[in-house]
Amino acid sequence: MSRSSLVFLILASAALHVAALAIPAFKAGHLSAAVRFGCLSPTICYAMKNKAILPENAVVYKSGGYDGQFYFYSAMRVFRGVQVEFDSAPFRLARIGYPVLAGMGALAGPGYLLYSMYFIPLALHLFVVFFLRSDPLRASIFAFNPISVLSAGLFLADGMALSLLVLALELAFKEKHSLVVLIIAALSMLCKETAAAGALSALFLFLRFRKPVFVALVVACLPMIVWWFATGFSPFFAATRGTAGGPGVWNYVQHPDALLSGRSLLFLFYILGCIVLFRLDLKQERFLAGAALIACGFLLSLTASSEYWDNFANVARLFLPVCAGLLLAARQWKGRIVSGTFLFFSLLLLFREAKSVYDIEVW
Repeated sequence: MSRSSLVFLILASAALHVAALAIPAFKAGHLSAAVRFGCLSPTICYAMKNKAILPENAVVYKSGGYDGQFYFYSAMRVFRGVQVEFDSAPFRLARIGYPVLAGMGALAGPGYLLYSMYFIPLALHLFVVFFLRSDPLRASIFAFNPISVLSAGLFLADGMALSLLVLALELAFKEKHSLVVLIIAALSMLCKETAAAGALSALFLFLRFRKPVFVALVVACLPMIVWWFATGFSPFFAATRGTAGGPGVWNYVQHPDALLSGRSLLFLFYILGCIVLFRLDLKQERFLAGAALIACGFLLSLTASSEYWDNFANVARLFLPVCAGLLLAARQWKGRIVSGTFLFFSLLLLFREAKSVYDIEVW
């Protein structure tokens, strides 16, 4: 990739991420709007329970907010040692990677935490784009992926988890720095457990190619499992929670107006996956890993409960392994389709946010 092309790709990718933060911040008048602090009712009001650690003039959503607020509370607890209130402490603290890696701004105060939780994942994202510069197609797929854009606009851990997972896989393919691969992959899984799909793909890689470096990706699951039990969060509870009530996609498509909702855009992932997997050469490392990740992401989304399928952001994040898989497996014209679709999807996310109506208060 030429220097000018790389600079353009980095700037375009950064523009998507900055827009994801700027849209809610501009509409609500404060950067905290992207965190989604929430207060649904007097009994379900975590913004009120944690009011002492909110940034000045924080934007609070009357709809109850979203997951970004709990990462914010976790970071304040880790770096400031303050007592915070969660909806489920084991569940929230199990995903400790993002607050630890991006939350050091809390040392300077809640307002600075907003900046570190946003700009550190962005810097990591742009570094991975730079790291992939020898393969322009793969770099553009990652640069425009909608999971990272969605995460940037909601202060979610998934974007950072995806960046770390892609970086760990790329280093593994270079067959260097097994310990570094293990550490990066472990951090990815501590950010978000869906990144553990990388360990599954690595298992297939080891069985097929017998390269020791792939074992590091499998062993990287252990810190996440140990941390889960240390926080009191059982992986069996996670599995039950995710599939309770049966496949949510079936309930979703049964509703007459379901296919007219924004969530139907997520079926693009299935289409892209099928296109990429068609006549795929599984004798090459990247293609086999990509196929395993795509299959794992499909399984996650298809078995997820209505709790996930009832919320666009919830179910979209289950496609994190699919994004990583498409990055690895898509080549030539298929890769251009994926890159273009990812850019289209990311722009639609921004348009959707720009058109949304906020029911908020400023505290």
